[in-house]
Amino acid sequence: IIKNGIKIKKRLNKKNFKYFNIGMSARINDKKLHKLIIKAINKTTKKNRIKCFFAGDGEYKKKLKNYIYENKIKNIIFDGQLNLVQLNKWYKKLDLYIQATKGEGSSISLLEAINNHVPVICSNVSGIKDMNLPNKKIILFKNNEEDLLKKILFFYSMSKKQKERIVMDQTKFLRKFHSVEDMLKKYLIVY
Repeated sequence: IIKNGIKIKKRLNKKNFKYFNIGMSARINDKKLHKLIIKAINKTTKKNRIKCFFAGDGEYKKKLKNYIYENKIKNIIFDGQLNLVQLNKWYKKLDLYIQATKGEGSSISLLEAINNHVPVICSNVSGIKDMNLPNKKIILFKNNEEDLLKKILFFYSMSKKQKERIVMDQTKFLRKFHSVEDMLKKYLIVY
């Protein structure tokens, strides 16, 4: 099996923002758990200091917007479908990337978040667990509000130095197992 790979970027400088920005880039459907993220954020007293950005589109977007409106939840932003340039800018505004899902293959969004030097947490599901096996560098959460909120608040309260350490570990993991150069070499061997 040849794992997905991406073109590795150099370190980027991040700006400081007023809010703790989290996000997920994924199709908005019944397999992705956008609502779980929304519910977890809404449970914390720090919800006014957290903004959540969703990149992507899909058949469940209207239902999510109605849920947000009915429950008077703030700071949830739907950025819609983004091209590659827009998506790279989108990652730069995040303090934490969340891949909340019922199941996953080898997520390019997850790899791109790491590549943009954003710390990543993911659902503890097949695909992501398998991808994470070699070094256990991706922090996993159970698909429930309490565990996800615990992980979000862990990153929210962590020092800049601690975040940089996690980003560095995840970036090393990416370079070792998911560079596009290695992926292409493996395909050439197969051919």
